[in-house]
Amino acid sequence: MIEVCQDAFLFKGGLKLDEQRRLVSWYTSASEDFYTPKLKSGHPMSITMNCLGHHWSAKDYNYYSHRADADNKEVKPIEPFIVELAKMFADACFGESDFDICICNHYNLTSRLGMHVDNSETQDSLRGKPIVSFSVGASCIFTFGGFNRRDSGLDIRLDSGDAFLFGGASRLRYHGVSKVLATDSPFNDDLNGGRLNFTLRKL
Repeated sequence: MIEVCQDAFLFKGGLKLDEQRRLVSWYTSASEDFYTPKLKSGHPMSITMNCLGHHWSAKDYNYYSHRADADNKEVKPIEPFIVELAKMFADACFGESDFDICICNHYNLTSRLGMHVDNSETQDSLRGKPIVSFSVGASCIFTFGGFNRRDSGLDIRLDSGDAFLFGGASRLRYHGVSKVLATDSPFNDDLNGGRLNFTLRKL
């Protein structure tokens, strides 16, 4: 475990290979549920997304029980094994955890995710409840910044199997993905050479 800054932690290789395989297997079975979100401007994002537990809308940054900005399908529950993986890391760092949202994004080699802060959740959650994310497949450069968009950030390489957590004093830091790296991942065929990111949080 590496403490990147106060209340932000990196577990290099935190997920075992069979745990990564299970996440990829879930993605393969649920691939038809992934869609390309569009922002308020109508511009499509460069990722595809599937939300579990609650649906996050890229158009108004709110949560729904259905895919309000897409096809209005009812949101499916989070797979219990994904929650258990997140709890394993969060309990080790924060002593408690409770997750009812999982946002899964698929990145291709040209995908990016601009600097943003996760602030769509309730005030109780924003006071410091941890966010846990898993990387599977291609590597990426993840930028973990400050409390303003223009603050300088730390560039962190996330490889397949890495887990990154932040909460407490770092819960409202800006972060984003500036680059996806072509790597010799065992999941290249399943993910079309891309990357999966699972992010768990509490509404």
